[in-house]
Amino acid sequence: AAYRRAAEVPLETARLSLAVLDHARVAAFKGRTDAASDAGTAALLARAAVEGASLNVLINLKTLDDDVFVRACRGEVDRMRVHARQICDEIVDRIHSRFENREVMS
Repeated sequence: AAYRRAAEVPLETARLSLAVLDHARVAAFKGRTDAASDAGTAALLARAAVEGASLNVLINLKTLDDDVFVRACRGEVDRMRVHARQICDEIVDRIHSRFENREVMS
């Protein structure tokens, strides 16, 4: 049970970090232009948090014999990593386009 919990805690951290990316997206797309770099930094840090937490999950899954739980966690980690990368890239690209005057400033 303790080993399972050791995987569940960073899994929840990854989930919450992914939620932070959604908030950063709102800030980047609808927020003030002069705060865009803050939204971009938040996105990059949240993606790093998803990645770091995912590594912890994967390391801790190696100690478990529950194949169903392990497969489910690995699948969720894979999906979150892809989603985090997509959201972060979308945010950073949007902000770069603002700074490079490829988008009308709001």
